[in-house]
Amino acid sequence: MTDQPTPRPGTAGSPGYDRRGVSAPPPALPTVPADTPVLAAPDAAAPAAEPAPADAGPTTRGLGAPRPVLAFFYPWYAEAAWTQPPMSDLPPAPYLSDDEPVMRRQVSQAQNAAIDAFVSSWAGSGSDTDKNFARLLDRCPDGFYACPYFETALIKGDGRDLAHELVQLRDQYMSHPRFFKFGDRPVVFFWAPKAIGAPPGQTSVQAWHAIRQAVDPQAAQLWNVETKDPEPWFEVFDGFHLFSAADWAAPTADDFAPLLRTNLSFRQRADGYNTRHGAHRVFAAGVRPGYNDVAIRAQQRASDPTVPEGYVRDRADGRYYQMSGTAAGQSQPDWIVITSFNEWFEGSQIEPSVSYGDLYLSLTPDLVDAYRAVTGPLPVPQWPPDVRYFPETGHILQRGFLSYWNQPGVGAKLGPPVTDEIGQTLGGQNYVVQYFLKGYRLQWNTSGQEPTRLVTLGPNDWNREPQ
Repeated sequence: MTDQPTPRPGTAGSPGYDRRGVSAPPPALPTVPADTPVLAAPDAAAPAAEPAPADAGPTTRGLGAPRPVLAFFYPWYAEAAWTQPPMSDLPPAPYLSDDEPVMRRQVSQAQNAAIDAFVSSWAGSGSDTDKNFARLLDRCPDGFYACPYFETALIKGDGRDLAHELVQLRDQYMSHPRFFKFGDRPVVFFWAPKAIGAPPGQTSVQAWHAIRQAVDPQAAQLWNVETKDPEPWFEVFDGFHLFSAADWAAPTADDFAPLLRTNLSFRQRADGYNTRHGAHRVFAAGVRPGYNDVAIRAQQRASDPTVPEGYVRDRADGRYYQMSGTAAGQSQPDWIVITSFNEWFEGSQIEPSVSYGDLYLSLTPDLVDAYRAVTGPLPVPQWPPDVRYFPETGHILQRGFLSYWNQPGVGAKLGPPVTDEIGQTLGGQNYVVQYFLKGYRLQWNTSGQEPTRLVTLGPNDWNREPQ
């Protein structure tokens, strides 16, 4: 096996680095003042409604019983992986990812832990991850499957054509009997979709739409994208997942309530979108045992100070994993995806380790059983008293935007929010904005140099770049 790419300090796309932007807790937006006045100009024209998806695809929710449980899998380890970059823990013995007994052992461990499939990192045709994906498919026993995690940043960084690589995936692997399918649709996961590098005048969503039309115009495949901002991507992708397992909402193992609220909001974002558009977008909730990338980030920052600092989610002897799994399961996602089976650089692995033995593999079957046993209506969590939650869209209103929405007649005019507060640059100025179902946007200039404005949206205003 050719050595896996050694993490290169400051190089996005190298193992253990290019996930950091989504894994990290998101930066806080400037706070919209609670008493901000709003300038509402008269409607010059009827507001434009949220656009319908390009293709709704066949029904997905409710299929795949029992509900599938997958785990992110990294087939990129060579000898150098265990000696050069620092890790917070190590496997009992170093291994090579292309070693057949190693891969068979990993598949067996996952299957015995009630995991149905690996989502295997894939960095393009002919790469080591490609060769090992082929090996993985051939080594999957009955009842176990694999699908690719399309590493957009790595593939694009190598100068490859994304559409060509997706055609290679389709033609070479999707007919394999162990390729993971949901509702008879081959599944592809996508990392870092904004790394597509949309041409001037296009959003990333529009650029992906062109690729989808070239590769899979009938939506015969099921494309699942990593994002915290799913609604814009739903115009192209069939579902979404959270590689971070939303751990920004749960710094400790005692933060079950905020993590459950967060997972429920994502569940209801998908449900709300599906109801509004007659679509069937899939929500794959994340589960993590913990996280620790401090050592590798420190090494990278020594030569490149732009690399973000690392952070830790303490495992609490398995309690964090149990809490994360319970919060995900109670949100009734279509799938669960565990981050990760063996991402050692970031310390999120459940594979047996020196420090924890096989603790996390032994905990996994109970988490899976609990998830598959959940029925009935979604829980109704308590939100902070100064926040209004809208279950029909999965979004919240707070502070000055909520105060304005609560004014007589305003809420009925705007409808519920279809985003949370997000950052957006408009006309060269930075704003905190929020979009509403009936075709309006509230926008607050972070410089404080102008009043908050209520804007009537035209069709092009919905073509925003996802967060």
